[in-house]
Amino acid sequence: MNLKHQLAASAIAIAAVTSPLLPAQAEIVTFKTADGAVGIVGLSEYGSYRAEFAGVPRSRSISASPCGIAKISDSDSYPMGATIKIAGTTHTVASLPSGPSPVCKDGQLTTSPVATVSKNSEGDIFVGSLTPYGSVEVTYPNLPSGRSLKASACGMLVIKPTDAYPIGTSSIVLKTASESPTTVVTISNPSSLTAKVAPICSKGIAYYPTGWD
Repeated sequence: MNLKHQLAASAIAIAAVTSPLLPAQAEIVTFKTADGAVGIVGLSEYGSYRAEFAGVPRSRSISASPCGIAKISDSDSYPMGATIKIAGTTHTVASLPSGPSPVCKDGQLTTSPVATVSKNSEGDIFVGSLTPYGSVEVTYPNLPSGRSLKASACGMLVIKPTDAYPIGTSSIVLKTASESPTTVVTISNPSSLTAKVAPICSKGIAYYPTGWD
């Protein structure tokens, strides 16, 4: 098929599924598609965003010392919440036994932790009984994981579910991707969104399906 015929076919396809061009959306509208994705219209053209999934807490791997001790500290990137999951077990931070910080010298503990999981007076958490130079998986229930997304020329984007980022009843928060992110829209329960056919974006122009409101 030559270019002329391809363009004609595209025009016919758009006309078949859409009503005449509607005015640009003045506000952000969220919806779900037939395949379980979440659609958002009314965003900035080619805008960069981050979708945070409340149902997918953030995790990281922390290395152990030569003595098999891992230290978990509060930071701007990983602020400590009321609970923390260490190697699959959830701990209440306030209830952890408190004691002096373990001291490791030449691969030997000169000051041992008071428990396998403990904290010091500064709020650092120590995990013991690990393999020297090994690692431990730490999950932060208070911190949602996120995905970077980019809107189309029409200010639309679709968030598709994946194994790592499933879409269900847990909230999704869309924020601007910037040094000081702001919340664009909060979707409290994605599964309860109204099902719609996603608009078509062609050459920066949005075509909304018949019945779209």
